[in-house]
Amino acid sequence: MTPDSPELAGLSERRKRFVLAYAACANASAAAEAAGYAHPGVEGCRLLKDAKVAAAIAKIEQRETAAAIARIDEIQEFLSSVMRGEVGDPVTNLAGEYTGVDSPPKIKDRIKAAETLAKMHGAATAAPAQHLHVYQAEITPIQAKAELRKLRKGE
Repeated sequence: MTPDSPELAGLSERRKRFVLAYAACANASAAAEAAGYAHPGVEGCRLLKDAKVAAAIAKIEQRETAAAIARIDEIQEFLSSVMRGEVGDPVTNLAGEYTGVDSPPKIKDRIKAAETLAKMHGAATAAPAQHLHVYQAEITPIQAKAELRKLRKGE
């Protein structure tokens, strides 16, 4: 981030330096010292209470947080590549060093990726449709046979 960033618009040059330093270290005294204030302990605390400075810091933190979190399309792209077998686990030698080769994903991992994608798209259901009626109480053998006859006849 540079002093010309839109998050810093409306701040003096010294306050811009403070905000950038604070974003890097999250220490008000150290940021005030880096920005050139004579009494960094006092000035750092005062600057954090300033509405424009606090808003600029909040915008920077929000932008950095948003960049760190995977978007839904990124997650779906990754799951799709696992499902297709395009991404695998890294292979290491006995010393634990990466060999530059990836093993293909296991079939269970590919199936799990497919299931997760299906859920994300709303294609998966919680449970398959049941054809038999479920009773809370026990049914008699005669009732069970009658129910089976109905099912066989397609009723």
